[in-house]
Amino acid sequence: MGIPYAAPPVGDLRFMPPQPVNPWDEPLTTTKEKPACIQYNNNIKKGQPYGMYGVEDCLYLDIFTPAIDENERAVIVLIVTDHFQNSYNKSKDYAPDFFIEEDVVVVTISHRLAAIGFLSLENELLPGNSGLKDIVEALEWVRDNVGQFGGDLNRITLMGLQGGAAAIDLLMYSKAKDLFSAAILHSGTSWSTAYLQEDVRKRAFRLGEIMEVPSSSDIKLLKDLQGIPADKLLSRDLHASPDDYFKETQRSVIAFSPIVEKQPDGLITEYPEDSTERINIPIMMGSNSREGMNEDGTWGAATGDEMCYLFKCPDLVKEYLKLENNVPEEKIVQKKMIKMWTNFAKCGNPTPENDEDLEGLQWPPYTVENKEYLHIDKHMKINKDLYKRRFNFWDQFIEKWERLAVDGVVTESKNKKDEL
Repeated sequence: MGIPYAAPPVGDLRFMPPQPVNPWDEPLTTTKEKPACIQYNNNIKKGQPYGMYGVEDCLYLDIFTPAIDENERAVIVLIVTDHFQNSYNKSKDYAPDFFIEEDVVVVTISHRLAAIGFLSLENELLPGNSGLKDIVEALEWVRDNVGQFGGDLNRITLMGLQGGAAAIDLLMYSKAKDLFSAAILHSGTSWSTAYLQEDVRKRAFRLGEIMEVPSSSDIKLLKDLQGIPADKLLSRDLHASPDDYFKETQRSVIAFSPIVEKQPDGLITEYPEDSTERINIPIMMGSNSREGMNEDGTWGAATGDEMCYLFKCPDLVKEYLKLENNVPEEKIVQKKMIKMWTNFAKCGNPTPENDEDLEGLQWPPYTVENKEYLHIDKHMKINKDLYKRRFNFWDQFIEKWERLAVDGVVTESKNKKDEL
């Protein structure tokens, strides 16, 4: 635990793409997890106190393995962020015990967030996406070294929740796609308008004004912002967006997150919907019935609830003991989920034939023709046509208003009652 994969991104390296870590000559003691990357915590349900926590020197990864040998086990790399503004607290939130028991290597990565990770001047001086480039740097380290920890460099599955899933989705369209062989996306996609930002150069200069270091010089602005305490930056970076931006665009309240870079040799160079890149790796993706909701006492699963079935959440230790002793339906569901996720990492198929733990369950690949998906409840079953009514509504809506549009714009409806 606490293995450095890049140089500490502090001082003149703040905001910049990750730099190689200096090699060490003596054995490096890595038995303690490092603090999370600095961030402003606004989730009172997390284990951390409300407000600022974490550090800037945070580019470390943790490896959990069943054994140090030459067995070449499948590897799962976990990435969890909330809109690239907050991350999780590693094994204090999600411990990898259940995957380890299935003979899988688990890697967790810390990467920079918010303005610290995604400030951009949209030029060669500061192209942006440093937080994503942290992930790529870590994956290169995993590729080069995971064999020393009993892992198989040819079976690396990226698993992400929310912003972590969106990050993985973006990387599938980038030159980093060769660093992993499969992907699991929980409640997130790069196609969401919440993530990719625009005109971020203006936001960088506005942040300088907010921090009382206004400048018209790229170099001076960068140097001045590198000298401001990180906690002060992150307490105000949200205000760098244009006035009424979120009201006008109906987007999430985010100022700094991934962008499409201006440089042709950048990491993210086009919007995913514009890409002609062929995705040729197996992908498992899904969402919960109460996405975006966390009300207590309501039916269904909120965003991320499934993670405590797959990882051991320390706050639920007593609940796990109850499951072990009573073996209710939830324990059966949990066991099958762990098996399917680790099967997918091992062979690209969550339900291979002759898996006794799955009791004959077969999860077919989703295609445009069959539109089959797995519904996970007390009793798992294959359903078809997920959200069919919603898709039909939007198909009809778009078709109708396309007919009324001139050059893609509807100026005024003949029927005043026509509206969303």
